[in-house]
Amino acid sequence: MWSNELEAIVHDPKRPRSATGVMAGVIELDDDFTEKTMAAQLAQQKYRLVHIASHFVFTPGNDTDSYLLLGGKDVGGAGYHLTMQEVKDEPNLKQGFRGVDLLTLSACNTATSRIPPDGKEVDGLATTVHGNGARAVIATLWKADDAATRDLMVDFYQHWIGTAGITKVQALQQAQLDLLHGTISAKATTASAPSMTSDGSKASSSHNSLPPQANYAHPYYWAPFILMGNWN
Repeated sequence: MWSNELEAIVHDPKRPRSATGVMAGVIELDDDFTEKTMAAQLAQQKYRLVHIASHFVFTPGNDTDSYLLLGGKDVGGAGYHLTMQEVKDEPNLKQGFRGVDLLTLSACNTATSRIPPDGKEVDGLATTVHGNGARAVIATLWKADDAATRDLMVDFYQHWIGTAGITKVQALQQAQLDLLHGTISAKATTASAPSMTSDGSKASSSHNSLPPQANYAHPYYWAPFILMGNWN
């Protein structure tokens, strides 16, 4: 579903399926989403918004056991596990995140952190990238539903980009209420703020959500999303 999610959010002229995206930007999918590409894009310091919809695995214990799935390290094709240790230590990534106003991590468990039996807390991905300098981070507390995530993210950006004076936290709250009450808007807004979206998944599928009022009232669908950092 990840490419489906990104193409619903971002209008990239190179990708015809993204024509109805909420805002203009660049989409990096599958083999194109490598560590080298992500670092190079972030180094340009021109993206106020970065949306990463790639698979994330959180394993309490050691920073090398948790990872973000990319299409490759320097070139795509083989897949690559970008570990939490690398996210913390890689200078290009640390520097790049400092220019981001909002980093959205819509995959499962990106806000999760744990204290294992040895008592040493292991930070989650959201805490790590916020510590690296991203001013605000939206992330998830558990395994989120694919279709609900897509619909909530689109609705969130419609509110945040399209409503004058609304803050990030207000836009997120409204999107969650829209899922709860089944009032998601289908209209899209075009924004001038530059953005980069990335997806390191190796496969994608198309999910058509049922009517929100039938699917999304339970907190499982809308409650895992949290905002860390600057709420404005």
